[in-house]
Amino acid sequence: VSLYALSVEPGTPLARRRRDRATAARWPADDEVMDWYWYAERLLRAHDYTRYEIANFARPGKASRHNGAYWDVRREYVGFGAAAHSYCRLAPHAPRRRFHNVRGVDAYIAALARGRVPRVFAPQLDARAALGEEVLLGLRRARGVALRPALRAAYGAVIRRQVADGLLYYCKRGRIALTRRGVEIANDVMAAYV
Repeated sequence: VSLYALSVEPGTPLARRRRDRATAARWPADDEVMDWYWYAERLLRAHDYTRYEIANFARPGKASRHNGAYWDVRREYVGFGAAAHSYCRLAPHAPRRRFHNVRGVDAYIAALARGRVPRVFAPQLDARAALGEEVLLGLRRARGVALRPALRAAYGAVIRRQVADGLLYYCKRGRIALTRRGVEIANDVMAAYV
């Protein structure tokens, strides 16, 4: 089960309706949305579903293996088609790279027709930024991220501050994970590692 709050995209009819004074009062406040999230989590838990990622719940042994690849920097994946994302080595001993295919279907087909590879590369991360990405992605998972020595060296002060602020906690086997409050403001917590 995936639980996401509705994201209202700028320029859409829904965004215009949200700005309209006549209908804006009907939109829930962020605190109310979080109340609904925690209610849904309690309901799912009562039916033997547990949260394994910020927005994903499953019964024991049934977590999505597909989703898990995106949150683990040690795993590679390849996307095919317009706008598909990948994280992989493009040669046997090359570093892993993040890239996506061009977004528009017509542009994707045109690039292939011209014999071009329709990839758009993300910037290559330096060592510290790669460690930050490992923490950021690992914190999305309920089990958190293992605090390897390199992560402690690069982000130890940030981690200690977030633990002191009640946003992270130390859990089993040398890992850190988001607290309930950390889940509520996860984007802000994770921004410290970008």
